[in-house]
Amino acid sequence: MELTTALDGLEALKQLETRAFDVVLMDVNMPGLDGREATRRLRAGRGLNHDTPVIGFSAGVADDEVQACREAGMTDWLAKPLDIRALYAALDRARSKTAA
Repeated sequence: MELTTALDGLEALKQLETRAFDVVLMDVNMPGLDGREATRRLRAGRGLNHDTPVIGFSAGVADDEVQACREAGMTDWLAKPLDIRALYAALDRARSKTAA
């Protein structure tokens, strides 16, 4: 596995324009451009990663917060702190969607 990180949503979008990724783990509450808006912009474009699965994660677990992530275009969502088993399960779901 190769991991690439970004400090905020704008940097993430720049990196997503330059090469294809298998999956994106997107923090919902990044400084500047948050994860929901970054995902909206990713989905609105037609770049390399337009359809790449985006797994959002946040400490905000209220139903409306999770629904806002899905409406932004995130394909899955995880609660912070990240549970490794939940992360692996989400990565398996993303891989299954990509393979289909």
